[in-house]
Amino acid sequence: MVLELIPEVPHYLHLPIQTFSHSHIGKSKNEEFLFQHLLLEPLGWFLCAEDPETVLSYLSQSSQPPQLCGHVFHMGEPTYSCRECAVDPTCVLCMDCFQQSIHKTHRYRMNTSSGGGFCDCGDVEAWKHGPYCQQHRPHSDPGLPLVYLACRARELFSICLCYASDLLTWEGVDSLPANLRILSCSGTYCCMLFNDEVHTYDQVIFTLQKAVSCTQKEAVIFATNVDRDGRETVRFGDSKQCEQAKNIIERHTSRGNHKPLKVCVMHSAVVAHQAFAMHLLAWLGQVIINSGEMIFAGSGSGPEPKSNRNVYHQLLMSSVLMDMEYKRNFGMLFAKNYVRLQKDFMEDDHERSVSVTALSVQLFTVPTLAQELMATQNLLKTILRLFYDQLKDQRDRNGHFQFERYSDSQDFHFRRMQNILSDLKFLLKCRPMEWNDLRQCFLDGFESLLELLKAIQGMEPITRQLSHHLEVEPEWETAVSLQMQLSPILTMVQDWCASDELVLVDAYRRCLAALSSCQDEGPMEQLILCGHSMEAGQYIVSQKPVSIHLPLSRLLAGLHVLLSKTGVAYQSPTLIPLGDMSPPSLIEQPLRCLALVAQERAGMWRRNGFSLVNQVYYYQNVRCRREMFDKDIIMLQVGASMMDPNHFIMLLLKRFEVFHMFGSSDYARNIGSDPKDAVQHNATLLEELLHLVIMVVGERYVPGLAQVTGEDVVRREVVHQLSIKPMAHSELVKALPEDENHETGLEAVVEMFPPPEMPPLLPMFASLENLLQADVLNCVLGTILHWVQDPRCQAWTEAMLQKVLHLVMMALQVEKQHLESAGETESNFTFSLKALRSRGTSSPGIFTLLERLQNVTQLDAHKDCITWTLQVSYGGERREEEGLGSGRGFPYEIERDKSECKRKAEMARLRREKIMAQMSAMQRHFIAENRELFNGEDACPVAVGPCRSGPAALGTGVTKRRNGQRVMCCILCQEEQETSPTATAMVLAAFVQRSTVMAGTRARAALDSGAFDQLLMPADVPCGTHTTSCGHVMHAHCWQSFFEAVQAKEQRRQHRLRAHTSYDIDNGEFLCPLCQCISNTVIPILFCSHGDAGRQTCPHLKMCFLLFTPCSAVFPHYVTSHTCST
Repeated sequence: MVLELIPEVPHYLHLPIQTFSHSHIGKSKNEEFLFQHLLLEPLGWFLCAEDPETVLSYLSQSSQPPQLCGHVFHMGEPTYSCRECAVDPTCVLCMDCFQQSIHKTHRYRMNTSSGGGFCDCGDVEAWKHGPYCQQHRPHSDPGLPLVYLACRARELFSICLCYASDLLTWEGVDSLPANLRILSCSGTYCCMLFNDEVHTYDQVIFTLQKAVSCTQKEAVIFATNVDRDGRETVRFGDSKQCEQAKNIIERHTSRGNHKPLKVCVMHSAVVAHQAFAMHLLAWLGQVIINSGEMIFAGSGSGPEPKSNRNVYHQLLMSSVLMDMEYKRNFGMLFAKNYVRLQKDFMEDDHERSVSVTALSVQLFTVPTLAQELMATQNLLKTILRLFYDQLKDQRDRNGHFQFERYSDSQDFHFRRMQNILSDLKFLLKCRPMEWNDLRQCFLDGFESLLELLKAIQGMEPITRQLSHHLEVEPEWETAVSLQMQLSPILTMVQDWCASDELVLVDAYRRCLAALSSCQDEGPMEQLILCGHSMEAGQYIVSQKPVSIHLPLSRLLAGLHVLLSKTGVAYQSPTLIPLGDMSPPSLIEQPLRCLALVAQERAGMWRRNGFSLVNQVYYYQNVRCRREMFDKDIIMLQVGASMMDPNHFIMLLLKRFEVFHMFGSSDYARNIGSDPKDAVQHNATLLEELLHLVIMVVGERYVPGLAQVTGEDVVRREVVHQLSIKPMAHSELVKALPEDENHETGLEAVVEMFPPPEMPPLLPMFASLENLLQADVLNCVLGTILHWVQDPRCQAWTEAMLQKVLHLVMMALQVEKQHLESAGETESNFTFSLKALRSRGTSSPGIFTLLERLQNVTQLDAHKDCITWTLQVSYGGERREEEGLGSGRGFPYEIERDKSECKRKAEMARLRREKIMAQMSAMQRHFIAENRELFNGEDACPVAVGPCRSGPAALGTGVTKRRNGQRVMCCILCQEEQETSPTATAMVLAAFVQRSTVMAGTRARAALDSGAFDQLLMPADVPCGTHTTSCGHVMHAHCWQSFFEAVQAKEQRRQHRLRAHTSYDIDNGEFLCPLCQCISNTVIPILFCSHGDAGRQTCPHLKMCFLLFTPCSAVFPHYVTSHTCST
């Protein structure tokens, strides 16, 4: 019966004739009636053997709701994901299921769907807790009624799906498959326009108006249908007419180096069969939803229009993906054809949402299915090899990627390639609980990942421009974009490795071998400093190429920390030999990268343009920092823990190009002959080097490096961000690194006192602390302090001194920890002894130099820090027992400082008295010579004595008020006038802010202004008002014009960038026109009035106070929230 119906399709269903003389475009009612009753209704009778409406209604009512919701999301529909229970962010609920689930009371994330996915309610692998809502809870199977449907449905579905697959992938335009025939001999054809996601709406509308002579309204309808369905018939007639329309469309859309729109002239019978196939698939999907049956025969993928693909998606969502067994079979088929599907997608021009590759999120996010596909289909290796092969043409002769500036088509292809990495993230989201067969497949995929990283390692190196500025900015965005895509993948790969010891050790060995193959051997040189010598490569960062892309080194750093975290390094240390890699070679590449960043900050790479500036920005940005900058620091910590600390510091000095500053004592004396830029560069580089040493020793909040947890890491990041400035929760979340589930871990309230002591290092990294007592570092610190005490030396900066004091305090803190942990045994950390020991007659110890710096007047800003450092250094009982107090001990220094302070205070007092006496004598002399100016006044001498207190407004000692009006000058119009009731109002620029200086209870929340009398403050004064003014006077109308001009100027400014960041015009702030002092209001100046005169002029006071109204409108939050507490 079904086979007999199919050839009759052209009789009853054909694409409607487009008559452009009418505004209506669509099916006629008669055609719709024929389609429903002559084609679909017989299929329903064949399936049900009786009235299909009755049977399907009975099935819909008798069957209970399925355990899987399966609601398919439309574009823009809200989705809900539980942040506590979801396995990953792709696990979402529809609104109905969310409202009836336990996740409603949890922390959840709300988003809008891009279309294509479905609700995961009922999927036990998608949720840690509460997989079901109230509607989809498990229920007992009541048995399927009408069992005879199964046989008929299997036959009908098989025929219909084969028919739809053949027609919708049919490439013929004037013929049908062999089992079908064209009955109509009218020779009618359709000009079919396809969507290509390239041309704009305006181009399509303009072209259609020219090609088929339609109105603009009809052309808009055509363009909308093409964008929605993927294709649309724009001409219906004979072959000649359709070919003419096709030529016009291709000619008009091929201008401007664009490929023309795809247009085909198809026989109307072919179009009719394809339209029927689409409706047939939609009808099958509706039958499945109503009957609850899950039957699937097969499907195909090809260059189909968007409407065809949407129908396939809907059918797959409502059938195959709703059952785990069918989903597993479909996933196996999907994995086997993954390469072909992705290549077709990259050559296609349709959006991903209508591609079959978009179903990967439905398959790869199911943990059991994803791991089964990895184990049976080796999917991890397949995905990585596919991505690597797609970039083969982008490699240089050394095998490194070399990206050029892409054209539009190449950029389109590369953006589609990045979807492969998205599938990789889906596949790695859930770590396996049991490895078994998965172990070897993962290692095969890891080997493919290493091949990809080897092509990235050292790519696009940069060489410093010396003679002239870079003429053409090199391409850098593609490489940075690739790093952003790979960063979460590398993090997840390390998490997978950490879950199995055998995998971790094998992965570490393979990564070490891959990094060893990328090392470049060069000539060596001998470095000698402070009696220590070592061999290092002759490499100058400022003269040779340096790359910022080092994923292999950073991956190895992450794996090395995992060896310590999992305990593998302590259980089987022989399993992790370094082979040919020495510790200096391990840190060589990251150290060059950090030296490059330091030189860029010093301004040595200005001629290289913005490409380097942007790369350095992303290198330390929160989106890339975890797998770039942080891993470079960890690699330096790994190398430092395995090296002699003196050799490590010497290598740092060499790579930062400041070794010559400490290799001889002539640098400080000859610095005057060096160029000013060179001196500044050396100072900045030395600051960056000291900061790097601080990070290598002090950055310990890494699980596996020190005794910390993930919560400790997040807490420390939050404290650091809030120490910079106050932040809102949303701003703080953006500043923190996210994991693969887009979670920061920022949930609890942080209650912190001053920074705690550094957490203890794990045994594998315990030797890092020896850097602080290294002889070479002691020499560097002592040399810098020696420069500081020389007033003629220009080699040091205040930032350099601060970092030296920071390192000294870190060393003292570490020594204190060692003494407390050692107990009665001898501690091997002896920084204080080395700091006291002189390095020669002209090079005293560090503590001696710090004592001398206390008397340097130029260091008053640092004197407290220096004194505190010395107090800590001399505060230990162990040092007193060792005789450190002999000679000039610290108590003597304290007494000497006290007497010195008293002497200076006495000298200052005598100097002030002398100056006051001189001023009094000069005043008397001036009055004596200018007696005519002082007629009527007593020229009595001014006695120098204690000052009288300020004017009093109340009480027995009230100050007498002056009569008369004051003359004031407006700073804007320079007009002078007296303050009187009839004169123009004048105002003072002022700044009003909330103040808790006088608060009795600071923890008390701000009171609501309506909850108490605003004229009477509570006894504890929880909040008051602080008002300051620069004292500059303006006319009220002059100020109003000035403020409106400032507002208009800021509104015209498109981007403020760095200009005028000292005030916020949105909060009513402005700068005083004369002194540029920040203000946010004006205060009216009242005329002098008292007694009866005051009561007579009271009506005029209202006018003056009204001058405050424009200000309160600008900043209402100050006026309404502050009370009259002054």
